[in-house]
Amino acid sequence: MPREGGAISCDDLVIAKTAQEPDLAHAYINFFHDPAVAAENTEFIQYLCPNKDSYPLLKAEITGNPGIFLTPEIKAHCEILADLGEKNALYVKIWDEIKAGK
Repeated sequence: MPREGGAISCDDLVIAKTAQEPDLAHAYINFFHDPAVAAENTEFIQYLCPNKDSYPLLKAEITGNPGIFLTPEIKAHCEILADLGEKNALYVKIWDEIKAGK
């Protein structure tokens, strides 16, 4: 963790209102919520899964990894990414300038 801190973000599984196969989409999401599948996915992607029923199935090297299971000390130096709304364009512009060395 850099001394400046870090960001906490989250990905979501959602179903669009206009989905052509909503039953299939629900089945896909339910598949990932199975504790065994969730544990396997956590080990593969190295990111924490919100399915706490999967935690007992995880290897100790995963549950003991503070980069996956953040400690309170690490969390204290992190912030949750938020939707910037209309200000997002300004952030992108500034970030592009930083990357370009301007």
